[in-house]
Amino acid sequence: MEINAINITHINSNSYPLIWEEESSTFDDLFLKFEQIWRYLGKINSMTRSLLNASIRITHPLTLGGRNLDAKIFSLITKLKLFSIIDVTYNLSAIPSVAEKIFKNYQLSDYEGVALSSLSCLLISLDTVDSLGTFINAFLDVNSLTPVAFFSNIGMPLALGMITLGFVSRLIQVIKTDQLFTRFSQASSQIENREQHLNLFLEQEIGLTVEEMHALSPGDRTALLEQKRTLLLRAAPLEVVVEMENLLELFKDNQMAENMHGRLEGSLNKIAFLLSKKTIVDIGSMIANCLSFIGLSLFFTAVMPAIPFCFLALSFFIKVLLVAYQDYILPQS
Repeated sequence: MEINAINITHINSNSYPLIWEEESSTFDDLFLKFEQIWRYLGKINSMTRSLLNASIRITHPLTLGGRNLDAKIFSLITKLKLFSIIDVTYNLSAIPSVAEKIFKNYQLSDYEGVALSSLSCLLISLDTVDSLGTFINAFLDVNSLTPVAFFSNIGMPLALGMITLGFVSRLIQVIKTDQLFTRFSQASSQIENREQHLNLFLEQEIGLTVEEMHALSPGDRTALLEQKRTLLLRAAPLEVVVEMENLLELFKDNQMAENMHGRLEGSLNKIAFLLSKKTIVDIGSMIANCLSFIGLSLFFTAVMPAIPFCFLALSFFIKVLLVAYQDYILPQS
């Protein structure tokens, strides 16, 4: 089996990009804008490589006008692998922020956060090693040099490990989002004293309850608010957290004015939409990971050599659709 032909890059790329909250320079802006573009191009690159690998295995040798195209297609696949260095760059830029989250969660004695952040850091690190190995071997191949056997040998274990960890990570997110959505639905669907139920829900999730206000010192209140926000971001996109914070501010004005009820309904619909959207993206990513796992597993069987690459191509295609769904399917205003 030709391990170097397997497309591993982007198997576990997150559909929801990392959020940079710090003030950015012009270079940072360009860096982030290209990252948004690369979320598509990187997956399309990997999908194209898988399709090309499948095509030369369906019809071998592949000819056009009597000319053998196999060598040209293999050369194109190798050159496309050189773009893996871009993934290395973005992964390395993400590691410091993830490491900072691990340390911050440890300071807050948030051991669940430490475990989840460590899982993210492990995924990014494995993907960095894989992408770097892909680039190095492709660079050596393009220059007619011998590829590094170490990177070829660890390719399959790395891929299977990343798919498994990625599936587990997404499953945890789906469970947490579903639990949040259930609590949200229970509060927003109340017929009697609906606003009181919503206010209590928001205080429990992102604010401070009356009991917490009286029992805690100002410093402890700040720490608890930060901890609640961190916990909420594990289950919901940043947009949902901001919307819930804004709603809580409205409720703090004792009674919501009559003309604000339209705003309330709009906010509730937006929160429900965004939580559902996140769940769809996470489940879609899990399906894509399963397809990748099946594709890689088929390399160990006697099936037609093109079939595993077809599964990998379908996985990357789904990931492209998920990124587009996340970017362009927006809540109605």
